[in-house]
Amino acid sequence: MHTALAQMGTLFDTLEAYGLDANPEKSGILVEHRGEAGKRLFLSLTGGRGPRPLQVSTRKGVLSIPVVATLNYLGTTLSWQHSTRLTCALRLREASSRANVIKRATRSRRGMTTSQKIRLWETCALSCALNGLPVFPFQETHHAMLRGWFFRQLRAITNLPDHLTKVSNAELVRRFLVGDPVTRIKDRVRNKLDRLEA
Repeated sequence: MHTALAQMGTLFDTLEAYGLDANPEKSGILVEHRGEAGKRLFLSLTGGRGPRPLQVSTRKGVLSIPVVATLNYLGTTLSWQHSTRLTCALRLREASSRANVIKRATRSRRGMTTSQKIRLWETCALSCALNGLPVFPFQETHHAMLRGWFFRQLRAITNLPDHLTKVSNAELVRRFLVGDPVTRIKDRVRNKLDRLEA
């Protein structure tokens, strides 16, 4: 453990040497413990009362950095085991908040056409939902989370509830020319790979 703390201090010193000022108040030490030995180590670090800062020595002094199980960073949630699920849930909460801000415009039957409402929603809410997701490994459960939110939102905007209209999700996408969110993420990854290989 002492070696790990010394390495953390070296990391902060290196960042400072390159002109990067790391903020310890926005930093965290991600810890995952397994087994009884791991549990005892975790309790010794936290005092058994939740997160307690670890003292990291640097050239500028001692930094107090909390021990955490998850850490929000640039719109994503970092975790040793559940980063994709937690980040997906975070992005959907943020996107739902954005959707609520424009709800009056996107749900009104006056003013804008359905296509215009969808474009507004895509720009303000859907883009927020997809932000940061291409860097995480997606599985079917995460696809379901994202698509479930996507089609609930889209059906509310188009006023085409599934149980009343019997319009399928595939038909909804075709009718309003809206790209599937999982396909959009895959396309982004392919585009990045193409640019790297060019």
